[in-house]
Amino acid sequence: MLFANTIISILSQIIPFASGLFVFRFLSGEMKVLLVYFGLGLFVEVISSYLGLNNIHNLWLFHFFTIIEYGLLMWVFSAWLKSQTLKRILRISIPLLSLVGIIAMFFLEGIHQFNAYSRSVASLILVAASAFILFELSMESFNSVLRQPRFWIASAALLYFAGSLVLFALSNVLLVLLKWDIERVRTVFAVYTIINMITNLIYAGGFLCQVQAQRSGGPSLLEPSPS
Repeated sequence: MLFANTIISILSQIIPFASGLFVFRFLSGEMKVLLVYFGLGLFVEVISSYLGLNNIHNLWLFHFFTIIEYGLLMWVFSAWLKSQTLKRILRISIPLLSLVGIIAMFFLEGIHQFNAYSRSVASLILVAASAFILFELSMESFNSVLRQPRFWIASAALLYFAGSLVLFALSNVLLVLLKWDIERVRTVFAVYTIINMITNLIYAGGFLCQVQAQRSGGPSLLEPSPS
């Protein structure tokens, strides 16, 4: 089961990255930042899978990746918000979350445990930001939100971070409760694999939607983007 989950995770991570590369010439600046995010995510997924399959500690990777992930996604989400005040607040939160992640890594959890603290805090803020983006989209008079890359990206982020929040928050507790029974741990985290696969398909829709957005009206469909 571990090998199957690993292959599925890697393949699902390839889908949005490949989709972004396929439509690269149509991508806006924010979508290119997201492409970098998925490229880094794919790299981390491959490295962590290799380490895990060879029984080498790999949890330290997720401590660092959570900080990078939050920074890239929050920069993109803040660029999509209309309120300049909210933009500043979300961008100020990037170094603050980085500080929380470093403190949790070295002083609260340890580098060889799941980063439950920083991951949970980051997930809560990203859920709120993606939900607010969807709210703003619902107030706009576009013919169809399905043509908006923001809709697909924010929906995927909302599903992913909300759906896996409990798992992130209780990850270390679950390991203790399951007494590090590898088979039971794999079964629990198979839920995460399913959520990850579905959201990556939705993310891919956001990249492919960018083609239609550019052909139908260019950057206007992606506003607001100025910093």
